[in-house]
Amino acid sequence: LFRSRECTAVIYFLSDNHADEFLGDLQDFHPVDKKNNLLILLGDTCLKLASAPKYENFSRWLLSRDYPIAIVDGNHENYAYLNQAREEEWMGGTVNRLAKNVVHLKRGELYQIQGHSFFVFGGCDSSAGWKAKGLWHEGDLPSSAELEQAYKNLKKANYQVDYILTHKYFCNQCFVCEGQPEYELFQLNRFIDANVTFKRWFSGHRHEDREIDEKHRVVFQKKVLLY
Repeated sequence: LFRSRECTAVIYFLSDNHADEFLGDLQDFHPVDKKNNLLILLGDTCLKLASAPKYENFSRWLLSRDYPIAIVDGNHENYAYLNQAREEEWMGGTVNRLAKNVVHLKRGELYQIQGHSFFVFGGCDSSAGWKAKGLWHEGDLPSSAELEQAYKNLKKANYQVDYILTHKYFCNQCFVCEGQPEYELFQLNRFIDANVTFKRWFSGHRHEDREIDEKHRVVFQKKVLLY
């Protein structure tokens, strides 16, 4: 699975497919160079979210892909499944190996891919509506250990990272009252914007394909190239 750290491969982003509900470009994603192309899904992939056929069938399909996939978790995930998979070192950070070609990128980790650094932090709060449907798993909000790892790794990188990958980006240009000051994920978001030097920030969650500004890109159903 995609072991090159040199600048010879291509990275694509998609997000929020919610199993097979919003497949978009994921449905017809067939990279010519399966060895040197990497697809990163920015959350709400919904692997094994529930025992219903929708989630079981989609999970079998995605986990059997013959090209490399890296998954950032969102707020609609089976966290026990993602985090209990075997841990291993991948691109300078720790991942959970979900299948031969699929890894879960862990919160607060730094990865070195194609000669560039990537800081990753998934998850965010789930709505009461989703919880009422029973389509919710504990772990959507970050733990203190995950937050500690995030700040530790950012400091280790001297607060300079090429790319930020998260599920949600808090942006008052998009929604009002995005977060409260005491919300720790909101605090991490604001800390990165204020203190970390980075080129681009890719996120999902909003179910829209949108350039927020020159440094922040929201991803949904249309595949986005890193460069």
